[in-house]
Amino acid sequence: MKNNFRMMMGRALVLTVLVAPVFAASNSRYLALGDSISFGYYPLPPPPQPIQSYVGYPEILDPRVPKQEINLSCPGQTSASFLYGSQASGTEVPGENCEYISALLPGWKAANLPLHNSYTGTQADYAVSQLLANKSIDLVTISLGGNDLLFVQYTCGGPANPNFVTCVQGALSDPTGALFAYGNNLGTILTKIRKEAQYTGTIVLVKYFATSTDPLVKQAIGALNHVMAQVGSQFGAKVADAYTAFQIASIPHGGDPCKAGLLVRLSPTTCDVHPTRLGQNVLATTVLIAIFSR
Repeated sequence: MKNNFRMMMGRALVLTVLVAPVFAASNSRYLALGDSISFGYYPLPPPPQPIQSYVGYPEILDPRVPKQEINLSCPGQTSASFLYGSQASGTEVPGENCEYISALLPGWKAANLPLHNSYTGTQADYAVSQLLANKSIDLVTISLGGNDLLFVQYTCGGPANPNFVTCVQGALSDPTGALFAYGNNLGTILTKIRKEAQYTGTIVLVKYFATSTDPLVKQAIGALNHVMAQVGSQFGAKVADAYTAFQIASIPHGGDPCKAGLLVRLSPTTCDVHPTRLGQNVLATTVLIAIFSR
């Protein structure tokens, strides 16, 4: 399986060169949705930076088609705030919400930080309006759910809590917990796209990658990705396997994505959870594989 994945990644690198002219020739458009990963958030130097400095996999996917891509992604977005905006703040980690309104910890939008495409209202509502108004859109990608896991970490008191591992594992296995809520929210989002927006084109859900070799991190990310794939299959969505791609790319470095240069380095021994340009290129490659897979 991994050998086949390597072969597909190699082919996708060739497709990276070819795909933009194809999009341009057909005058198609691309709608990118999600959080800081698809936004291209980069913590060094700290925000705000010019919007052009935030390069996510959507910008890498569509480099030769100026103004063809619409990227609504917003750092801090959760599946709940994607749908309900600031009204979802009661179930969010303070400050980890694109639209969280707080004097001390405003969300990205509330702080008037730059977006690739500015809009009012929720990301869900604006995405629907774009799909209804622009019938040439034939690709939608979604990166959403990583911040939902931060809520689990937050409610479990963080790694300093001696019962942290037990708490997280309990939350992940809770049939009515965070993953259940995420699955419901993702189902609602995909229903809005397919039914309300009447969109019949390609949807690619981008799996999350493990940000370290910690077994608990891998367990949590794997559980989220499983729910993502299960829900997506009900709406004909394809899945970009970023998890496996990062694992393969990290093999020469003992499976550590930080040492592999896939994550932003904060110190000689630590990395942020956000991808470097190399990491974003890996994500773009997995999306290409998904687009052209049957």
